[in-house]
Amino acid sequence: MNKIISTVLTMAALLASTTASAVLIDFEGQMPGDVVTGLTIDGATFSVTDQGTTGGNPRDLMIFNSNCGGMLTACTGGDADLSTTTVPMGVDPITAGNILIISQDNNAMNPNDSSAGGTISMKLNTQATAFSAVTVDVGDSDVGPNFFEAFLNDVSVGLFLFLAIGQSDNNVQQVGFSDILFDEIRLTLAGSGGLASVDFTPVPLPAALPLFMAGLLGLFGLRRKSLA
Repeated sequence: MNKIISTVLTMAALLASTTASAVLIDFEGQMPGDVVTGLTIDGATFSVTDQGTTGGNPRDLMIFNSNCGGMLTACTGGDADLSTTTVPMGVDPITAGNILIISQDNNAMNPNDSSAGGTISMKLNTQATAFSAVTVDVGDSDVGPNFFEAFLNDVSVGLFLFLAIGQSDNNVQQVGFSDILFDEIRLTLAGSGGLASVDFTPVPLPAALPLFMAGLLGLFGLRRKSLA
């Protein structure tokens, strides 16, 4: 009996020690012009709604290279306001590299963000409890609110406005929250802008659970055998 108790306690400790690491999505695994609509990246599936159409087709989520402008190469689509190397005086450049935009015209050869806005959804394959994101050039000429909203099972569990009206071109902002259980994040843009990176912290999943259950079943079998 003591051996059985010891084994159960050991497996329980193994379960308790299981932790989850934060997941960072910075879009560096994609290429400028890549379409991200419907793509799953590191456990998050991206989609877009309320983005309007171009040529009769819905505008896509697309990758834009923000390392442009200034002394570097020209920004595609003439979008120098999305450059993260030419930021306003007093703002530290972040050199974000690839960022996610809602495409103006679905032209993969010349990515350019839409001024019509829309809602970018990131549906996670797990539940999470903390989130942060970096946005670029959100709010330089917008007339409405820009916000992140967290959902759990399609029910809103939190709304997070950020200062993004009347901002200068090339502005970089970071938004984050914690201690909320969610499985989807939506970014609603009133106008143009891009998403440089997102990271989230999944709820720790007991990776050792199958081993724990197998152990319990084994102990149950031993117990039944000893009683036979």
